[in-house]
Amino acid sequence: MFRYFVTKEGDKYEAGFKQNGITMSALITPAGELVETESDMSPAKLPAAVRAKLASDYKAYKVTEAAVLVLASGATTYEAEVSKGGKHQDVVFNADGSLVKK
Repeated sequence: MFRYFVTKEGDKYEAGFKQNGITMSALITPAGELVETESDMSPAKLPAAVRAKLASDYKAYKVTEAAVLVLASGATTYEAEVSKGGKHQDVVFNADGSLVKK
């Protein structure tokens, strides 16, 4: 049995599903064009440069989740959910550890 969910995210749709035991999602436009895919991963599997940046710039935070994001263009980034004092935020990095967005 294939389980999935679809939710509205802004003007796009997010379809979530499991593939090969990995929780994934796809962001799709109303016209059906793929914007990006997201695959959950262990924070320990983030690239070394991303883990180093988290350790230096977010040392007071706990990394609670991680994912790899692949844009339709093929560009790959890494997302880490960090928490501190009950507040969570997502930060996105390139593989070299440079910050894409908070």
